[in-house]
Amino acid sequence: MAVYRHVQVSFWQDARVVEEMTPEDRYFYLYLLTNPNTTQIGIYPITKKQIAFDMGYSIESANALIDRFENYHKVIKYNPETREIALLNWGKYNLNRGGKPIEDCINKELREVKDKTLVKLVAQKVANERLKSLYLAHLDDTSDDTSDDTSDDTSTIRGQKEKEKEKQKEKQKEKQKEKKDNTREKRVNENLCSPKDIETFVESQMASNPLSVNRKLLVKYIDCLRLTRKNGRISKNIIQTEWEKWSKFSQAVITYAMWTHVEKHDDKKEEYTLGIMRNTKEHEANRGLLILKNKSKALTEGEMQNDVLPTSDESNEPDEYAKYYI
Repeated sequence: MAVYRHVQVSFWQDARVVEEMTPEDRYFYLYLLTNPNTTQIGIYPITKKQIAFDMGYSIESANALIDRFENYHKVIKYNPETREIALLNWGKYNLNRGGKPIEDCINKELREVKDKTLVKLVAQKVANERLKSLYLAHLDDTSDDTSDDTSDDTSTIRGQKEKEKEKQKEKQKEKQKEKKDNTREKRVNENLCSPKDIETFVESQMASNPLSVNRKLLVKYIDCLRLTRKNGRISKNIIQTEWEKWSKFSQAVITYAMWTHVEKHDDKKEEYTLGIMRNTKEHEANRGLLILKNKSKALTEGEMQNDVLPTSDESNEPDEYAKYYI
């Protein structure tokens, strides 16, 4: 059965969203409201690694966004120990209607919350008094089931065994989540997900295996390859393998092939560029570069300097074509 999360259209008219949130903030807020971990009560477990993986960000970026939303926007509360997040305005917009199915769902999910202080924070914005009472009822609960003073030893033992089973299940769930998180983190570390990731990767590669090509051209070219993937990510291993192949060609041939790819065939994959390198001779590459250089003169001098051309302070690279690349 499909699961849906409703976002009111007034979200885009909220003064705080319009005036105080950046486009990145809005994207993150919508993620918090609609990601697969969300619950009916506005409190759910989620790790920072999962947030980073789902949004294509680094762990540092995920940490910065959580801190910003918790301490500046003040719309969430995150417990790093239980790895639970609470959306403080959830009850204001999502808990206006009651009914037995909803109440049963809320009761079940409230019992699973580890940090009960988060329950109190979300309860403050719940407008529906009936549903609000369910939140408050769970603040002082120390167990899932309430037993009276006349309960005998047998029921007490049974209750303890059930608690132990639940604890074991929770531990197994945590281990599975940790295993998934480690797998996701490994995938994030093995992939290039943004131009910034590519810049860092190129710097590292240049230090260990220099390639006589302008770095900005390399970054732009690899970013084109990244965008040919449906998920917007490209494996570092793929680029390292291609890097070894590129190093077998001359500077002029590599520069011409990559420049041509970026300018005319940015929807093609790396095999296309390698084909250009294999079928282009040195004199043909030099002539092609002169043609590309002449076309680039159609841009204004200001545009050329502001967009891609390296400044004189950056021209420590051995690439004689660096000053021509746009």
